[in-house]
Amino acid sequence: MQWSTSVDTVGVSNKSDLSLDKQGNGLYTVYAVKVLIKNIVVYTVIGDVVLEKSINNLPNTPLDISNLAKGGYYIKVISATGEINIEKLIYQ
Repeated sequence: MQWSTSVDTVGVSNKSDLSLDKQGNGLYTVYAVKVLIKNIVVYTVIGDVVLEKSINNLPNTPLDISNLAKGGYYIKVISATGEINIEKLIYQ
């Protein structure tokens, strides 16, 4: 699984401080490199929110998207300091 940054907006980080470890069957672990994770929001490519998760400021968290349809998604990760990272995920 690869992350690719496709968003370049003021106030949104376009560098990848995240890594994603595929566990299989739609299960992943999101790792933040230099920050603590506060929230994760998963969007479809047309902007519909399909998953929201509060994390409580942890450096990594499991992410289960097994109930979602295969396809492209945007993962927005909000850090405890308010930094936002948006990454593209292709779920196959």
